[in-house]
Amino acid sequence: MAQCLKTKALFRSPTVYVGDVRCRPTDGGCSCEEVSRNDDFAFVRRGVFVKHVGRREYTANPNHVVFFNRDEPYRVSHPIAGGDDCTAFSVRRDVLASMLAEHDPAALERRTPAFPRAEVTCDAALHLRHLRLMTAVASGELTDVGAEEQVLQLVREVIDRSRANESRGRRSRRPKTDSAHRDRVEATKRILSQRYATPTSLDEIAGVVHTSPYHLCRVFRELTGRSIHAYRTDLRLRAALHRLAEGERDLTRLALDLGFADHGHFSNAFRRVFRMSPSAFRGIATRRSLREMSRNVQVS
Repeated sequence: MAQCLKTKALFRSPTVYVGDVRCRPTDGGCSCEEVSRNDDFAFVRRGVFVKHVGRREYTANPNHVVFFNRDEPYRVSHPIAGGDDCTAFSVRRDVLASMLAEHDPAALERRTPAFPRAEVTCDAALHLRHLRLMTAVASGELTDVGAEEQVLQLVREVIDRSRANESRGRRSRRPKTDSAHRDRVEATKRILSQRYATPTSLDEIAGVVHTSPYHLCRVFRELTGRSIHAYRTDLRLRAALHRLAEGERDLTRLALDLGFADHGHFSNAFRRVFRMSPSAFRGIATRRSLREMSRNVQVS
């Protein structure tokens, strides 16, 4: 797969790094093998990609934080056209080690990967916190020690959530059964990433992933901690954040484009999750426009 990968450092210090990463592939095939140079993780702001590690596949969309361990080989594919926009965070290795040691003091001695999970679910509050931090450092509103401190707080929260969820879905099953369940959940994530704005049914999704609607609902909730409906609604609302930050003013059109029944349904869902109205968020985001952060991005 040929791809144009552009990165821009939004903030850099001896301790932390925050970067804007934009990938625009020319097709949906797998990239050549890449190797992470740092222990870092990414919030997906827009789009979707699949991270391939050996035979395992992990779907990365705005509902997840995706981890990359130093020296970890992986490939990337894009099942949906348009590529992705991400925010990357990394912390100097010794600082990250001290944070990880709070959860597992023996991890440093075992020299295990910094991040044992490939991804962790990102709820609305965490996603919005990352956006606010990104806008603050990119605009220069937050600098030096203030930026470093808030990045470390965000990293700590991501690590805490990852460790808290490590045991999710680890019921006693045969390895082949576990693998089949994971594969079906990842396939469902990709379907929802592509069709989140269009009506669909459990029967339709279950047919594509070759299982029953009931079994799919049970396994999806077990492995993600979310219902399929809630997961799809989260994708719709993250897409709304991006559109609003780009200056979208017609909230009725936005609601219908994203699959909501009407303006009221969309606004109520947005307020319930983000504790503000869509128009209020637009005012905040466009004041420090997210578009400005991705302009003049340099090819890495």
